[in-house]
Amino acid sequence: MFLPERFWRWPERIKNKKALPREAGRGDKRSGFLRGRAGKGESVTREEYIRVTGRMRDNPGRIRLVKAVNRVLTGGVFVTYPLFLLLLFLEKRPFLSRAVMVPAVSFTAVSLFRNVADVPRPYEKYGVPPVLDKDTKGKSFPSRHVFSAFIIAVTVFRQYPAAGLLLAAAGTALGWIRVAGGVHEPWDVVAGAAAGVICGVAGYYLF
Repeated sequence: MFLPERFWRWPERIKNKKALPREAGRGDKRSGFLRGRAGKGESVTREEYIRVTGRMRDNPGRIRLVKAVNRVLTGGVFVTYPLFLLLLFLEKRPFLSRAVMVPAVSFTAVSLFRNVADVPRPYEKYGVPPVLDKDTKGKSFPSRHVFSAFIIAVTVFRQYPAAGLLLAAAGTALGWIRVAGGVHEPWDVVAGAAAGVICGVAGYYLF
């Protein structure tokens, strides 16, 4: 990946460290699975989070670059999808209905899961403002930006493999930006990418 190896190690590396408390008064509404994961340690420590995002915060030029790349990648991926649907419509391809249904159902399911899990954002847990402009409370796991990028990539790949791979690369870069920008942890973006691929493969190839 694009981050140092120590930044991507699994929670077991810090399993003896206690999870930091959530914001006072919010309570812990996470599922049992995610509470258990937090109890074993998060995917990054506070020190690692500050070190990685600090490289951006300490340099105004990098802040502008990260924000610009985030906007370009997000806008590029999400503009591509309606254009792809329009192309399917104009060419009267029967795949159009599935290209709408699979992402819509998957997006709804992931959104519901995020609401139930309600995992806090890294800037909530660590008390450090993010580089990207974000003040959402909770709903960090999985990353919906990255999930959306990857399910769109799988959708496009079904008809245009080269374009789908290009979108997957953009989704990977977007995941790095969301971590470096301080609005997600690595676990969030990895889970988002995996969920997007799994939902896409299940919707287009297994059913």
